[in-house]
Amino acid sequence: MNSDKLPPFRKAVDISFFSLRIGIGSGLGIIPDCDTQVVRRCYRAKNRYDKNGWSWKIKGYNTSPQWDLVMSETDQEILDESGSELEFKIVGI
Repeated sequence: MNSDKLPPFRKAVDISFFSLRIGIGSGLGIIPDCDTQVVRRCYRAKNRYDKNGWSWKIKGYNTSPQWDLVMSETDQEILDESGSELEFKIVGI
């Protein structure tokens, strides 16, 4: 995505990206690490390891409800590891 279309730093937007989830198979078995498209309220932050880089951070990550905590952790890890190379789509402002 072009940098001119990106929101400014710390402005929260809804982004859609692929994350890992646990799925349920046809025989009610568990299928780990299924790619699923999720939408999260995120903001851009400067990367502390790369002065010219940035990454997405989930807004309200520390205040996530208990039922969403594991999924939030997985999503934040994917956002951290991918940084600005993540394939995403801004779906809302």
